[in-house]
Amino acid sequence: PYPTDRAKGTLYEGGVRVPLLVAGAGVAHPGRESSALVHLTDVFATLLELAGSGPAAAPLAGVRHDSRSLQPILSDLPFRPALPGILSENFGSTVPDTVAGRAAWDERFKLIQFASGTFELYDLSTDPVESRNLLAGAALSAEASAAVARLKGWLSNWADRKSTRLN
Repeated sequence: PYPTDRAKGTLYEGGVRVPLLVAGAGVAHPGRESSALVHLTDVFATLLELAGSGPAAAPLAGVRHDSRSLQPILSDLPFRPALPGILSENFGSTVPDTVAGRAAWDERFKLIQFASGTFELYDLSTDPVESRNLLAGAALSAEASAAVARLKGWLSNWADRKSTRLN
């Protein structure tokens, strides 16, 4: 359902939301679906746990990471993600400025910050294909305004953590 300008290689749902399929021993109730927000980094802790280890025993012991094992989801138990939402970025020498940037989202709202400094906000519960930028129209609801502040905070904290790691 995604147009080309909102598909692979973008920060829109068509570019970042992909299904994660898991099969094998230890998967409770095969064939079911989970709506949990997970990130590729969570596969790290999951594989270590399935191998009978954990991130603390990994070769990168002592290195800060945001990975959480998906084992609770596989066992059909509640899952607590490392972060209250998902963070993603799209930068590189071949990425045009019109799509480069960062995005943060929770189970309802998604905020995209482009490299140009502009922002877009979407309510994924009512607009899953991101066709209506809430920042380009009427006044925001109190809930959407709170989401903007929260998600901008996540983006800022994430940028600070990345620059700390790189220095």
